Amino acid sequence: MENTCNNSLISVDDENGFSSDSSDADEQIEFEELEFPGEDQRSETEETEGPYSEEPLANEEWLEEYNRERRMIEERQEELEDRLGRVVEVGTSCKCGNCHVDFLQNSKECQCCHEIDGCLESLSSELVQREVDNAPNCIISHPGFDPVCLNRWSLQSAAAKYKAQDGSRYRQTGTETDFLRATAYRQFTQLVHGYLGARRIPLPACAYHVIRKEFGAEGVNFTGYEDDDD
Repeated sequence: MENTCNNSLISVDDENGFSSDSSDADEQIEFEELEFPGEDQRSETEETEGPYSEEPLANEEWLEEYNRERRMIEERQEELEDRLGRVVEVGTSCKCGNCHVDFLQNSKECQCCHEIDGCLESLSSELVQREVDNAPNCIISHPGFDPVCLNRWSLQSAAAKYKAQDGSRYRQTGTETDFLRATAYRQFTQLVHGYLGARRIPLPACAYHVIRKEFGAEGVNFTGYEDDDD
């Protein structure tokens, strides 16, 4: 009776595949021999393809042009730094005759109006030519500069159309002088370049000097121009 029970148990275990060593080995071999089509190819593809895999590779001509532009940018930055630090005389780079570094805060503000395309275009525009006999040599001699950028009543009125970077209405939060000076910067940009939206462009040194001299006070620390990503 005892042998019969044991044989019965062994038979049940064999049917479920739990007690046969040879059965486990066969299953293991069969599992290892299974193939998954495309798995190797997919892993190879993942290694060779990436988010920029379809971008063209840089050739020698492209790299040469890229390096040339980088050198030009670096040389230009060094030149502006030398102007700010008075390493070179202002007169060597100023063509308008009104550039000063006294109130400038960083090298981005050290450009002459003759080095900014928008200023030259504005000075030679048909609108300006109708106002004056000869085209002005400096942007601060533009017939619209004084009434648009220096007149207090004009600036107070113009401020209402501007918005801060967070979208709120432009309003006075500090002194009136600071408020008028900031508004004058924006008025100058619109006068010379037109509507730029959120884009910003530094003013020329001559314009910074006149505006900060008009709307400044002794001991005032001016906020220098900064790009949006600074």
